[in-house]
Amino acid sequence: LAAWRAAGHAVDISVNLSARHLVDESCPATVAQSLAHHGVEPAALELEITESALIADPERATATLKDIFARGIRIAIDDFGTGYSSLSHLKRLPIHALKIDVSFVRHMLANEQDAVIVESIIGLAHNLGYNVVAEGIEDLETLNRLNAIGCDEGQGYFIGRPMRADAATAWLAANGNTMLLG
Repeated sequence: LAAWRAAGHAVDISVNLSARHLVDESCPATVAQSLAHHGVEPAALELEITESALIADPERATATLKDIFARGIRIAIDDFGTGYSSLSHLKRLPIHALKIDVSFVRHMLANEQDAVIVESIIGLAHNLGYNVVAEGIEDLETLNRLNAIGCDEGQGYFIGRPMRADAATAWLAANGNTMLLG
């Protein structure tokens, strides 16, 4: 991330945070120290948690997330809609984004119920002041539909397949900081 930003690519990255990390009291300081060591501002990092990761020790996980959030690091709930938590988590967790699970996005053009769920999550998230990321965008039609209904960001094979850092560097050089949604 530091190298990409030094090369002029104004990109951010997302990293999955495990349930084990959520109960580790040293996690927020370790992440902040790593960012400082590499000269990366905290807002350039988004940590993704799954709803199910909150279940093991909800109080400790919430405290860890609040500490991380207070340091300026962004937090997103990954695979939203498939976990075991209730909507009450949304009002007490310090998050900035919801990532709509691929299981809803993948079939939203063919299945009206999936389309309603995706639109409802976008509306709910925006009403709570959160950004929305759609996972699993695999074609232009889905990308266009998500853009039309106000989705903020997206990821999926249509945009780019998972790749190593050196391949991502080449992709950034070829594509720049293209915004496909929002």
